Amino acid sequence: MPDWFFINGHLGWPLFTVMAYSGFGMLVADYVWRRVTMPAKWLFTGLLGIWLLGLLLLAALW
Repeated sequence: MPDWFFINGHLGWPLFTVMAYSGFGMLVADYVWRRVTMPAKWLFTGLLGIWLLGLLLLAALW
């Protein structure tokens, strides 16, 4: 399984994809946090659900 993380000393594409997707998710979460007035628990639960669904989609496409 080490090929999933590194390929020839560089980040593997699956790990890079998850890192990029997570970074994009953090940017969206910050935008929503500043624009939407709702309880933080609901916001974090929704964003976590979307993030997990995205990871499942990435895993399914891989």
